[in-house]
Amino acid sequence: MDDLNSAQKEIGDKIARLLAESPLDPEIKNELMDGLDRMPEAVLSGLLESLEKEHEGLKELATDIASWEERQDEAWQKLTVEQKAAADKWVDDEMVQKLTDEAELEEVRQKITE
Repeated sequence: MDDLNSAQKEIGDKIARLLAESPLDPEIKNELMDGLDRMPEAVLSGLLESLEKEHEGLKELATDIASWEERQDEAWQKLTVEQKAAADKWVDDEMVQKLTDEAELEEVRQKITE
């Protein structure tokens, strides 16, 4: 890259940074880096623009995934609370029924022993 002017060097540095973060195959990254000093400025600009779009798209995707995970966690927490409330109500209803049954049984026992 010694033959590059300062603008091309700046573009090359940006491309190198974006390639380092890119999920592209390492072989492709190496080929691109090896050929930077031979690429015309228009190709460098196009490559930079493509890598910037990829970078932004991946950032947006990461944000969307994080948001989805947060919503999922909130939904699971809400479901856990709802399930516990339903289980507590069921236990309470069963206890009330059992106490009612025991009270009725005791009433019948008292009538029998009278």
